Amino acid sequence: MTEQPCNPNKLDDWQNALIKLADQIEQWSKKQNWLCHREQKQIQEEQTGVYEVPTLTVETNQGRIRVDPYGLNIIGGCGRVDIYAWPNLTQVLLIDYDQGCTSMNRTKQKLSAIGMNKRSLI
Repeated sequence: MTEQPCNPNKLDDWQNALIKLADQIEQWSKKQNWLCHREQKQIQEEQTGVYEVPTLTVETNQGRIRVDPYGLNIIGGCGRVDIYAWPNLTQVLLIDYDQGCTSMNRTKQKLSAIGMNKRSLI
């Protein structure tokens, strides 16, 4: 499977979706009294050039969660966010397909088509 570039106009939608995701996670974290730190990260892709996206580090009672966007133009989809959890070393990939967001574990076995929500984070 080869990488198919996403519509260049989708970059604004992608960045806005990432900002919304970060805002939601910050709100959920605050309600749980978890510390949440947002930073900006630059991503460079051939089709879109250089752009900035938010990343988050959340300190929970059980460990740390890192929300780290990977890129818009990926093989088999249009947009991927990696979510890492420590100390259990869990990695979840959120991949945006035409039919919605899909969650996959580190071995890339499909878990379920979900919408990212508070319950899936907590």
